[in-house]
Amino acid sequence: LNVPVAVDAGLGEVSRPGFLLTKKYGPGVRLVTVTTDMPLAVDQPVDLGIQDFCAKCMKCANVCPVGAISKGGKEVIRGARLWPFAAERCFRLRMALGNTPCMYCMSACPWTKPRNILHQTAAELAVWLPISRKPLLWIDDLLYGRKPRLHAFPSWLDPDHRPGLRERVSTLLHKV
Repeated sequence: LNVPVAVDAGLGEVSRPGFLLTKKYGPGVRLVTVTTDMPLAVDQPVDLGIQDFCAKCMKCANVCPVGAISKGGKEVIRGARLWPFAAERCFRLRMALGNTPCMYCMSACPWTKPRNILHQTAAELAVWLPISRKPLLWIDDLLYGRKPRLHAFPSWLDPDHRPGLRERVSTLLHKV
């Protein structure tokens, strides 16, 4: 399991849906573990305030189409205090979509905003000034909506879809 190893290495914290959430990239990271016997300096876990932020936010839980992300408090799961996550529901939705994740939870996360000065400043405030977390969520609601708009899945995910001229040209160019 990569997320607990990444948390122990100080890369970020566990979010409500169980992803690693980093200050810089939010939940938009993919982890790979490389094992070695080379001696390395050991990092410590970090406290970025993400646990507190996730406890207040719940945007991912509100937007999940199958209710896989808990809206309740943390529970002790296999010896760790985490939010419960119904992986079976998420897996079923993924299979229904043709093994494509819906990604609504990641796109709703306030930490997954463009990396510009406004959002970097907000992330720093959320980490270093706990009292700013609620107002920052209010500002996020104001700018992006309390429940982010869900966009329809692209037509090319439909198995009966016939590609148009633009898609055929794009496919041809990718093959060249």
